[in-house]
Amino acid sequence: MLLSEYRTRVRRLLNDAQGNYWTNPELDAYINEARERTATDTACVRSFQTGTLLQGKEKYLFTDILTNGTRTIDILGIQPLFGQTRYSLRWYEYTYLTAFYRPWVNYQQLPVAFTTYGPNIIWIVPTPNIDYPNTEFDTAIIPENLINDNTPDLILDPYTDAVKYYAARLAKLRMQQYSEALAYDNLYKQRVNELNAMYPRRIQNIYDQNFE
Repeated sequence: MLLSEYRTRVRRLLNDAQGNYWTNPELDAYINEARERTATDTACVRSFQTGTLLQGKEKYLFTDILTNGTRTIDILGIQPLFGQTRYSLRWYEYTYLTAFYRPWVNYQQLPVAFTTYGPNIIWIVPTPNIDYPNTEFDTAIIPENLINDNTPDLILDPYTDAVKYYAARLAKLRMQQYSEALAYDNLYKQRVNELNAMYPRRIQNIYDQNFE
Protein backbone atom coordinates (compact mmCIF):
# COMPACT_ATOMS: atom_id res chain seq x y z
CA MET A 1 0.00 0.00 0.00
CA LEU A 2 1.15 3.54 -0.72
CA LEU A 3 2.06 5.80 2.18
CA SER A 4 -0.59 8.30 1.05
CA GLU A 5 -3.22 5.54 1.13
CA TYR A 6 -2.28 4.63 4.69
CA ARG A 7 -2.49 8.31 5.60
CA THR A 8 -5.97 8.64 4.07
CA ARG A 9 -7.25 5.61 5.98
CA VAL A 10 -5.89 6.89 9.28
CA ARG A 11 -7.36 10.36 8.73
CA ARG A 12 -10.77 8.81 8.07
CA LEU A 13 -10.61 7.04 11.42
CA LEU A 14 -9.54 10.23 13.15
CA ASN A 15 -12.13 12.43 11.39
CA ASP A 16 -9.30 14.70 10.30
CA ALA A 17 -9.60 14.72 6.53
CA GLN A 18 -8.44 18.35 6.32
CA GLY A 19 -5.33 17.81 8.45
CA ASN A 20 -6.39 20.21 11.19
CA TYR A 21 -4.98 18.19 14.09
CA TRP A 22 -2.20 16.00 12.72
CA THR A 23 0.39 16.92 10.11
CA ASN A 24 1.47 14.51 7.40
CA PRO A 25 4.93 13.97 8.98
CA GLU A 26 3.26 13.11 12.29
CA LEU A 27 0.97 10.56 10.70
CA ASP A 28 3.82 9.13 8.64
CA ALA A 29 5.76 8.46 11.85
CA TYR A 30 2.73 6.80 13.46
CA ILE A 31 2.08 4.73 10.33
CA ASN A 32 5.64 3.43 10.21
CA GLU A 33 5.57 2.59 13.91
CA ALA A 34 2.27 0.79 13.35
CA ARG A 35 3.71 -1.14 10.40
CA GLU A 36 6.59 -2.28 12.61
CA ARG A 37 4.17 -3.36 15.34
CA THR A 38 1.95 -5.21 12.87
CA ALA A 39 4.90 -7.06 11.36
CA THR A 40 6.08 -8.03 14.86
CA ASP A 41 2.65 -9.24 15.99
CA THR A 42 1.80 -11.22 12.85
CA ALA A 43 5.14 -12.23 11.24
CA CYS A 44 3.54 -11.13 7.97
CA VAL A 45 6.78 -10.02 6.31
CA ARG A 46 8.85 -13.05 5.39
CA SER A 47 12.41 -12.90 4.09
CA PHE A 48 14.61 -15.65 2.67
CA GLN A 49 18.17 -15.14 3.95
CA THR A 50 21.38 -17.13 3.70
CA GLY A 51 24.26 -17.54 6.13
CA THR A 52 27.05 -19.90 7.19
CA LEU A 53 26.93 -22.32 10.11
CA LEU A 54 30.49 -22.37 11.45
CA GLN A 55 32.40 -25.38 12.64
CA GLY A 56 32.48 -25.49 16.44
CA LYS A 57 29.94 -22.66 16.89
CA GLU A 58 26.48 -23.50 18.21
CA LYS A 59 25.21 -20.10 19.42
CA TYR A 60 24.63 -17.10 17.13
CA LEU A 61 23.15 -13.65 17.36
CA PHE A 62 20.83 -12.95 14.44
CA THR A 63 23.27 -10.23 13.39
CA ASP A 64 26.15 -12.74 13.40
CA ILE A 65 24.68 -14.96 10.74
CA LEU A 66 21.94 -13.13 8.82
CA THR A 67 22.47 -10.39 6.25
CA ASN A 68 19.40 -8.57 7.57
CA GLY A 69 19.84 -9.65 11.18
CA THR A 70 19.15 -6.22 12.66
CA ARG A 71 15.57 -6.32 11.34
CA THR A 72 14.95 -10.03 11.87
CA ILE A 73 12.38 -10.81 14.57
CA ASP A 74 12.05 -14.58 14.21
CA ILE A 75 13.51 -17.62 12.44
CA LEU A 76 10.85 -20.07 11.29
CA GLY A 77 13.04 -22.65 9.58
CA ILE A 78 16.66 -23.48 8.74
CA GLN A 79 17.86 -25.59 5.79
CA PRO A 80 21.60 -26.39 5.62
CA LEU A 81 23.21 -27.88 2.51
CA PHE A 82 25.02 -31.17 3.11
CA GLY A 83 26.84 -32.02 -0.12
CA GLN A 84 24.11 -31.94 -2.75
CA THR A 85 21.33 -32.41 -0.20
CA ARG A 86 19.18 -29.70 1.33
CA TYR A 87 17.47 -30.73 4.57
CA SER A 88 15.41 -29.04 7.28
CA LEU A 89 16.48 -28.74 10.89
CA ARG A 90 14.01 -29.75 13.57
CA TRP A 91 12.83 -27.11 16.03
CA TYR A 92 12.46 -27.60 19.79
CA GLU A 93 12.03 -25.42 22.85
CA TYR A 94 15.40 -24.57 24.42
CA THR A 95 14.87 -26.71 27.55
CA TYR A 96 14.15 -29.85 25.53
CA LEU A 97 16.86 -29.13 23.00
CA THR A 98 19.63 -28.60 25.55
CA ALA A 99 18.64 -31.72 27.50
CA PHE A 100 18.57 -34.12 24.56
CA TYR A 101 20.94 -32.55 22.01
CA ARG A 102 23.62 -30.84 24.12
CA PRO A 103 24.58 -33.32 26.86
CA TRP A 104 28.05 -34.09 25.48
CA VAL A 105 30.48 -31.20 25.72
CA ASN A 106 32.68 -30.62 22.64
CA TYR A 107 30.65 -33.11 20.57
CA GLN A 108 30.41 -32.06 16.93
CA GLN A 109 28.26 -33.53 14.18
CA LEU A 110 25.94 -32.73 11.30
CA PRO A 111 23.40 -30.30 12.84
CA VAL A 112 19.88 -31.64 13.20
CA ALA A 113 17.93 -29.10 15.30
CA PHE A 114 17.70 -25.47 16.36
CA THR A 115 15.93 -23.21 18.80
CA THR A 116 15.42 -19.49 19.25
CA TYR A 117 16.51 -18.10 22.61
CA GLY A 118 15.28 -14.67 23.56
CA PRO A 119 14.59 -12.09 20.85
CA ASN A 120 17.79 -12.42 18.80
CA ILE A 121 19.72 -15.64 19.53
CA ILE A 122 19.62 -19.07 17.90
CA TRP A 123 21.25 -22.33 18.94
CA ILE A 124 22.26 -24.96 16.37
CA VAL A 125 22.75 -28.52 17.62
CA PRO A 126 24.75 -30.62 17.61
CA THR A 127 27.62 -28.18 17.18
CA PRO A 128 28.53 -28.18 13.46
CA ASN A 129 31.47 -30.44 12.60
CA ILE A 130 32.35 -28.40 9.49
CA ASP A 131 31.30 -25.08 7.97
CA TYR A 132 27.91 -25.19 6.24
CA PRO A 133 27.88 -22.23 3.81
CA ASN A 134 24.75 -21.08 1.98
CA THR A 135 22.48 -22.30 4.75
CA GLU A 136 18.96 -21.06 4.09
CA PHE A 137 16.93 -19.25 6.75
CA ASP A 138 13.18 -18.64 6.57
CA THR A 139 12.76 -15.48 8.63
CA ALA A 140 10.21 -12.90 9.71
CA ILE A 141 11.46 -9.32 9.53
CA ILE A 142 10.47 -5.75 10.29
CA PRO A 143 10.00 -3.81 7.02
CA GLU A 144 11.84 -0.61 6.22
CA ASN A 145 9.99 2.66 6.80
CA LEU A 146 7.89 4.16 4.04
CA ILE A 147 9.45 7.47 3.04
CA ASN A 148 7.08 8.42 0.23
CA ASP A 149 4.79 6.79 -2.32
CA ASN A 150 7.79 5.45 -4.23
CA THR A 151 8.88 3.28 -1.30
CA PRO A 152 7.65 -0.31 -1.78
CA ASP A 153 5.53 -1.66 1.05
CA LEU A 154 6.43 -5.21 2.10
CA ILE A 155 3.25 -5.54 4.15
CA LEU A 156 0.55 -6.94 1.90
CA ASP A 157 -3.24 -7.14 2.15
CA PRO A 158 -4.99 -8.11 4.34
CA TYR A 159 -2.31 -7.27 6.94
CA THR A 160 -2.27 -3.61 5.88
CA ASP A 161 -5.74 -3.31 7.43
CA ALA A 162 -4.38 -3.54 10.99
CA VAL A 163 -1.94 -0.67 10.53
CA LYS A 164 -4.54 2.11 10.51
CA TYR A 165 -5.90 1.15 13.94
CA TYR A 166 -2.53 1.19 15.66
CA ALA A 167 -1.53 4.43 13.93
CA ALA A 168 -4.82 6.03 15.07
CA ARG A 169 -4.09 4.78 18.61
CA LEU A 170 -0.72 6.54 18.57
CA ALA A 171 -2.30 9.74 17.27
CA LYS A 172 -4.91 9.74 20.04
CA LEU A 173 -2.24 9.11 22.67
CA ARG A 174 -0.40 12.20 21.50
CA MET A 175 -3.60 14.20 22.11
CA GLN A 176 -3.96 12.51 25.54
CA GLN A 177 -7.35 11.16 24.48
CA TYR A 178 -6.85 7.91 26.30
CA SER A 179 -10.32 6.40 26.05
CA GLU A 180 -10.34 6.81 22.28
CA ALA A 181 -6.78 5.46 22.09
CA LEU A 182 -7.94 2.39 24.01
CA ALA A 183 -10.82 1.91 21.58
CA TYR A 184 -8.43 1.90 18.63
CA ASP A 185 -6.09 -0.41 20.52
CA ASN A 186 -8.94 -2.89 20.96
CA LEU A 187 -9.79 -2.68 17.27
CA TYR A 188 -6.15 -3.33 16.42
CA LYS A 189 -5.96 -6.38 18.70
CA GLN A 190 -9.20 -7.76 17.30
CA ARG A 191 -7.94 -7.42 13.72
CA VAL A 192 -4.55 -8.95 14.56
CA ASN A 193 -6.25 -11.90 16.23
CA GLU A 194 -8.25 -12.47 13.05
CA LEU A 195 -5.15 -12.20 10.89
CA ASN A 196 -3.18 -14.55 13.11
CA ALA A 197 -5.39 -17.40 12.00
CA MET A 198 -2.86 -17.35 9.12
CA TYR A 199 0.21 -16.99 11.37
CA PRO A 200 3.18 -18.87 9.84
CA ARG A 201 3.92 -22.08 11.69
CA ARG A 202 7.29 -23.21 12.95
CA ILE A 203 7.15 -26.96 12.32
CA GLN A 204 8.88 -29.07 14.97
CA ASN A 205 9.89 -31.96 12.71
CA ILE A 206 8.93 -31.88 9.06
CA TYR A 207 10.05 -35.50 8.67
CA ASP A 208 7.66 -36.84 11.31
CA GLN A 209 5.31 -39.27 9.58
CA ASN A 210 2.47 -38.13 11.84
CA PHE A 211 2.82 -34.52 10.69
CA GLU A 212 -0.25 -33.09 8.96
